Amino acid sequence: IIISGTQGDVQPFLVVAKGLIRAGHKIRIATHEPFRAFVNKKAPEVEFVDLGGDPREMMQYVVDHPQMVTLNQKDLQTQTKNMNFIVDGSYQACITPSPVPSSQSSSSPSDSPSSSFRESGEKENENEKEKEPECWPDIIICNPPVPTHIHLAEKFGIPLQIWFPMPWSQTKAYRHPFASFLDFMYANDTSYTVLDNMMWTGTMKKINEFRSSIDQPPIIHGAHLLRDLKVPHVYLFSPHLAPRPDDWGPEISIAGFMFLEEEEERKREEERQK
Repeated sequence: IIISGTQGDVQPFLVVAKGLIRAGHKIRIATHEPFRAFVNKKAPEVEFVDLGGDPREMMQYVVDHPQMVTLNQKDLQTQTKNMNFIVDGSYQACITPSPVPSSQSSSSPSDSPSSSFRESGEKENENEKEKEPECWPDIIICNPPVPTHIHLAEKFGIPLQIWFPMPWSQTKAYRHPFASFLDFMYANDTSYTVLDNMMWTGTMKKINEFRSSIDQPPIIHGAHLLRDLKVPHVYLFSPHLAPRPDDWGPEISIAGFMFLEEEEERKREEERQK
């Protein structure tokens, strides 16, 4: 699970992570270092990996430039620096091996719990040191601000899902969340195309450099890949608050709010029943 944003963006994913762990999966959350203590406290069973980037600087950029566009060179440099950290950090989060506690270092693979991270290691002969295992996920869950989402999924050949607490899929029902400055210029559905094109223009160079570094060919038309490939989206808001648009396809679903407090109460109730 790779999340860029605020602590509020991270919180519902802890509920998702806990549910997946109960189902037998191993979950790794990659997000910004300032949220490490929060994740470790609220979900100690989840492995934390630093994504990189400064969330305070990124949120300040959104506050100062809600249209996500500026000619201020200092702000652009700061935002570009953070994006570069996230691009590189998201890949490292997928391939970095999990730390193995000393008590488990001698366990055979058959003794290990089921995992959503596969590890491959090999010995060339009995006398040589085992190579460090390379780890890669079976599925990636991202929020939209992570610009490498679909490129990581392509590299690893695995499914991708996009989860977010506000509408991010093109629709006539709602305007794009960052399109307030387009109120009198474009229809609701067109605002998504405009914002996607603007964001792709700002990230295309770095994304193609990243794709080259992971042996993927460059792409020119990358603004609408999530929409064109019908990547599954899950929205974490109530359909009573924002009804599901009629023009959304079956790849888009609404799961409702995810409250960490409710998850903690569920756990306490289970302990009481024991």
